[in-house]
Amino acid sequence: MSQGGLSLAIYYSNLSHLWHQLDAYRTHRPSIPTKLVTFQKNIEKERVYDFLAGLNPYYNQVRVQVLGRDPFPTLEKAYNLIQHEERRRNCMMPAVHPVRSALATMSRPPTTTSDLKLYPTDKNPVVCDYCGKPRHTRATYGSCMVAHLGDEVVIPLQDAHRLI
Repeated sequence: MSQGGLSLAIYYSNLSHLWHQLDAYRTHRPSIPTKLVTFQKNIEKERVYDFLAGLNPYYNQVRVQVLGRDPFPTLEKAYNLIQHEERRRNCMMPAVHPVRSALATMSRPPTTTSDLKLYPTDKNPVVCDYCGKPRHTRATYGSCMVAHLGDEVVIPLQDAHRLI
């Protein structure tokens, strides 16, 4: 079993549940106490290996640290070490959930071409239908020095000194 998209806690819980089910079917149990202790330690060690082997790749560094510990950690100790690393990472780098969005643009020709004057040598043939100047329309204002607001003409402040 591998962690995949599961959280660490759910992955560990699922593995523990499977191991408890397997223990219920286990028929061989050594009767000599020393062999029973060795048997239980071997099962625990196998479970640590299984747990660590199923972790996601971003736990590789802490996995190596757990395997290098002396004495070899119990399953609970291995889980706590991995959980500690997960908490540390979450504090240092919170998970980023990208917002999925898309922007589509489409260029479309002007709605009416009868009011536009075209200059064949001009790169932008759009002409304002209000003031007659090229490269803007009444809706976009463009580079015109006079902004059109309905039928009112508003003169920019930089040109107001010319009226005085």
